Amino acid sequence: MSKNGVHLGNRRPKMKYTIVLPLLLRFAFYPILIFCVNPLYIASDAGQIIIVLFFAMSSGWVDTCCFMLGPGLCKELKHKEAASLLLILSTLLSLGIGSSVGLGIASAVKA
Repeated sequence: MSKNGVHLGNRRPKMKYTIVLPLLLRFAFYPILIFCVNPLYIASDAGQIIIVLFFAMSSGWVDTCCFMLGPGLCKELKHKEAASLLLILSTLLSLGIGSSVGLGIASAVKA
């Protein structure tokens, strides 16, 4: 059994700035996802699924890096715990707001 996937998954980012570049590159997904709404540009369902798959994978990677690095930036244990709780809270809040905005946009486009 190959352990290459294990080594890839266990790599920790070395610097806190390793998150910035992938996060900025994710902004390229937004116009591409907008083109998925109009089937004139991306008509294939497989193409749309692959685009959303890469978007989800990059989101998971950036979130995981933030969860690994965020508490490590604090010096005291009580601040590390508070930082991890704030990361969880902000992730859940952003998912809720994003879902609400997405439903609002979807209903506006159908109207």
